[in-house]
Amino acid sequence: MGDLRTRLDSWRRTKLGRYLVIFAFLMLLGLSVTAPASYKNVKIYFTGDRVTATVAECVHYVSRRGSSAAGYHCTGEWTLKNGARRSGRLLGLDDDKRWPAGRQFAMRADNDVALAPGIRPLVMFGLGLAAQLLLVTWIVLWVRRRRRNRG
Repeated sequence: MGDLRTRLDSWRRTKLGRYLVIFAFLMLLGLSVTAPASYKNVKIYFTGDRVTATVAECVHYVSRRGSSAAGYHCTGEWTLKNGARRSGRLLGLDDDKRWPAGRQFAMRADNDVALAPGIRPLVMFGLGLAAQLLLVTWIVLWVRRRRRNRG
């Protein structure tokens, strides 16, 4: 075990090793943002009303440099369990298709967003939580190593 640790420490001191460690840290940091970003969709997935949403329109967005907003963004209407009619964005539909107005989908919804069935919100939330856990573990181990090396 000591030999492996020595090899890893010597590899980490190389220029490539430092760049890879920085890259991995930044990737984990970026991935950890997906948990809070997908929280609302996970909440709708578990607590949203089951509704039938009707497509009002689908608008095509062209990707700008560095943007992931390309594809069709659909809006529609639905009625919640309490009888309130709502309208807003229909998330989780296939972004590569233009759905015709009047097409209906079974979804889960809250006041302003309807979410199509699928596990993508859960996967994104799980990946974000795992990245946060790895990031915190990495930082704790780094702090411990620095303290041990000083004293």
